[in-house]
Amino acid sequence: MAKRLTPIQAATLEAAGVPATPEQIDGTPITPAARGTSRSIQEIAADPGVTTEMKVFTPFTADDKVLNMSRRVTAGMWTGNTGSLYTFFTSSVQSASSGYWYYDIYNSAASTGEVQFALAYGHKDGGGYPVISALNTSKEPTKAIYAQYRNILLDPEDETFSFANSWDSDHIFVLNIQRSRLKQKMDAGNWELHIVSGSSPAVQKTIKLIDDSGQKFDQAVSLGGRKYNVVSGSLNVGAAATIKTTAANEPAGGMGLFYPDRGFIVLNPHALEYHLGRFISSGSATTAIANNHGKLYKMIESGSYFTARNEEIVTSAHYFVRVKNKEYNLSNNPTYYTSSDGSLNVSTFIGDPHSYITTIGLYNDSNELLAVAKVSTPLLKSFDREALIKVKLDY
Repeated sequence: MAKRLTPIQAATLEAAGVPATPEQIDGTPITPAARGTSRSIQEIAADPGVTTEMKVFTPFTADDKVLNMSRRVTAGMWTGNTGSLYTFFTSSVQSASSGYWYYDIYNSAASTGEVQFALAYGHKDGGGYPVISALNTSKEPTKAIYAQYRNILLDPEDETFSFANSWDSDHIFVLNIQRSRLKQKMDAGNWELHIVSGSSPAVQKTIKLIDDSGQKFDQAVSLGGRKYNVVSGSLNVGAAATIKTTAANEPAGGMGLFYPDRGFIVLNPHALEYHLGRFISSGSATTAIANNHGKLYKMIESGSYFTARNEEIVTSAHYFVRVKNKEYNLSNNPTYYTSSDGSLNVSTFIGDPHSYITTIGLYNDSNELLAVAKVSTPLLKSFDREALIKVKLDY
């Protein structure tokens, strides 16, 4: 069944020389006998002294559209677009289930707390965990974690993570940024993590970690996208000087690897222990769970500082809606006119109609509504007023 026309739409057709049939009109047709003493919408439209255009749609021209404009947008990565995270919490429920594999780190202990990132420990050969009665012995959490990130980040022929100074490591720590926090990618050169070991200020050791993207003109690209080294340093002063090792010390290699396109920070356990002291346990069949990722979590919690920003490329389309003085001065709102004869309900509008623009709809060539834009305050429209409204679509 065809959509029936309002009296104003019927008047628009008649003014254009295409009168609608009575069967097409929703309500009593506008006929000379049905009009009363008030001037109808149609009469106002046809008055040569007050010419107006009874439009429902206005096609865009090429000059009205600016498409495919891209810009880089960064924001604080944590909940609420905050840039720094000072408190860290885990879930007691998770520690008894998926906590064998990783911990979700929350921004609050309240029920409204949200996951900010996950922390995991992986070992190439499954070290770091004893045989636990709660787990099937065929499941080795640390081995699964190592294999998972190896498959995501390393080339197919590479089976071992290698850090700076060509240091191969059979085990890793991974910080995996929660997807909704990440958006498209982490903002390279704009994160800093503090890790503190020791229970008292007298024995505490602290490292501050950043990436070295600011020192590189050519970036390495791997299966996991762009790759930078994690180094000791601060966003305020840059990377710290390279720490020299002696023959008596085991070379620690690089602090880790940073994959901004994936939102992964892979840390080198050897380097962490070199700076923070021994804390990683291999686990055994007779001891409790090693919980190495839980130990690192405690040191991140003690550091009380993780600042980071995300990044995304936003593409915009700008549409310039030009409303001329003779356009859109009348309304299709049922309260605007009398449905029986199309006469105006407000007598002062006769000869000088007014309307208020509140909403702009964007349609395709099939007259299907695709998007709706709202103006901040209703915009008065009359014969002596024109408007230029810019509608921006981000995607």
